[in-house]
Amino acid sequence: MRRRREVGLPVMKGWHGRPKEMDQKSKLPRWRMSLQLLRRYMFIRFWRRSVTRSFCIYARRYNQQTNNQRTKEESSGRKALSYGRKAVVWSLKRRKRSGAPSYVWTNSGRADYKKFWERPRQSDHSRAVLESGREALGRVALATWWDWNGGSSLFFWRWPNSHIRWAREGQPHFVTGELPSFVEAQRKSATEESQALVQEKVNKVRRRMYIAPGLVLSLTHMFDVPKPPDD
Repeated sequence: MRRRREVGLPVMKGWHGRPKEMDQKSKLPRWRMSLQLLRRYMFIRFWRRSVTRSFCIYARRYNQQTNNQRTKEESSGRKALSYGRKAVVWSLKRRKRSGAPSYVWTNSGRADYKKFWERPRQSDHSRAVLESGREALGRVALATWWDWNGGSSLFFWRWPNSHIRWAREGQPHFVTGELPSFVEAQRKSATEESQALVQEKVNKVRRRMYIAPGLVLSLTHMFDVPKPPDD
């Protein structure tokens, strides 16, 4: 392991007595640099793990509630997944890339795991839970401490039981008449600068997957408002 002085970093001697001094590399006070490192390498990882664990617990309980009468095949699949003794066996056959030995599926173990994986996805509600949870966890993986770089989604499994389905699928709306159909194309901005700013905002929404390709029944227009340079 190389020392801090060898890689161009200041030594840690007397660091705790000078928390307000500026770090030469990051140009930040040392106490702020410490918080930044904690957020990036510790706090954000702990939060991601906590969110993922909470969804896994909810999904497991949801599957148990929807499948009150579990069959013998499902029970064997859960046992194989939990303990891994009958599902896989140790093989002396070497891997192609690393050359290390590995585990291989048994015939019964692969079949049991396949049944265990497919059974919760046979119901429409179960598939909705898994797909919505996968989308939320994917956004969590792309998030930073200060921003949702991959967009944000509701953690529906943390809502009260009376509102979980609404948080997952949206609140139902009742329509008394026909919905409008507007398909006129968007007009460009007056100047190239404003057009570039509008396009950047639209691309930001697309990158965060709030707008996805699909069937379009109606469009909506947007407009830009001039702002002073010091705003």
